[in-house]
Amino acid sequence: MSHLLSNGASVQTLKKSLLEFQNEKWATDRASLSHGDDKIRYLTVSAGNLYFSDSSKNLYDMTKGGQMVFSFVIDLDHLHSELCEALDQREFSFAAS
Repeated sequence: MSHLLSNGASVQTLKKSLLEFQNEKWATDRASLSHGDDKIRYLTVSAGNLYFSDSSKNLYDMTKGGQMVFSFVIDLDHLHSELCEALDQREFSFAAS
């Protein structure tokens, strides 16, 4: 608990999130939460909200009743490779300003 609090979670956020996990009948062990085939090992705390992602990589906000939220992660190495291929270049760089 203290680790979550020191990383930005509030007591209210944690209470709300824990109640949501209990309402959804999540099972727990020392290292994860389980709901059917879904297992959660990592929680993310940001701007006072608590998030988790499921095995399908969907992102949920537990402070908003488990509502699915928009998320995306850009793999910069993959983006670089696609740009090089599209521009027929070995290496891509932005012009210096």
